[in-house]
Amino acid sequence: MALINIASTAVLNTIFSVLTDATAFSYAVSISCLLIRRFCGDPLPPARFSMGKFLIPANAFAVLYIVVAAVASFFLVEGAVTAASMNWSCVMFGGAFIIAVVYYAVHGRKHYREPVRHILKM
Repeated sequence: MALINIASTAVLNTIFSVLTDATAFSYAVSISCLLIRRFCGDPLPPARFSMGKFLIPANAFAVLYIVVAAVASFFLVEGAVTAASMNWSCVMFGGAFIIAVVYYAVHGRKHYREPVRHILKM
């Protein structure tokens, strides 16, 4: 990874930005799934601690904060855009997202087994 910086700092910055955004959006998806289950009234597995009545507001704030921060990281850093100063992370993230959605639509939804169901069968 460090050798990429020798060729181009823009490439290394883009890679780090995509990694940060992907991590942030994965947290947002996980927290959103918990929120949806809470709103639908579905039971959650038992936990060691509970936030009680603060769970839904805290999770909603977390999702909003993560989405705003991650989208803001896609913005340009400089006003005058060149190929070297362009923030390519939005293009790379969008491309990977489109590939993942197409793969799920074509193959994944037919062959995906949830980890919990896989473990319970063992």
